[in-house]
Amino acid sequence: IVYQPPLTVPQPMDHPAIESLIAALCGRYRGLRAVTVGASVLERPLRALVLSAGKGGARQRVLIAAAFHGQEWLTALCALRLCEELCRAGKARLPLCDVAVEKILEEREIWFLPLVNPDGVAIALHGSAAAGQYAPFVAAHGGDTPGLWQANARGVDINHNFNAGWAEMQALAAKNHRDSPGPRQYSG
Repeated sequence: IVYQPPLTVPQPMDHPAIESLIAALCGRYRGLRAVTVGASVLERPLRALVLSAGKGGARQRVLIAAAFHGQEWLTALCALRLCEELCRAGKARLPLCDVAVEKILEEREIWFLPLVNPDGVAIALHGSAAAGQYAPFVAAHGGDTPGLWQANARGVDINHNFNAGWAEMQALAAKNHRDSPGPRQYSG
């Protein structure tokens, strides 16, 4: 077995850095492919890595998603590191945490979406100027205050934008005066 050191991590872990790591991982590991699953408000591609044994057929799909909030850029790196560790273990035919990677990939694919909110991450790391056409709105709502911005470029907190518990989330947002677009907790 030839040791391959983990990928080096460029800082900050914004959209271009994540794209670079995705390309590097796909170049290193067979059975790993990148797919575009959508785009952000500012048209940044939402890229996922799909890890599978490549044998086709009906499979279970497991989703590992990260960086829902702007300040959560570090979770994108954690998701990519997990992907890399699974790839390394599978390539070496070694267990990872006592689990045979090739065995779990016989029945399922693992989808890694490391950067759910690339616009929010860009704002959190680089300020309101990273919000493109929404820069004036973001600046007016604190987008240049370190540690404040969680939402996407339109001020929707993606973590609060699921249909599960929607009515409860809307009531909580109104109670906390989060019933309009802003840096956090507005569900859209």
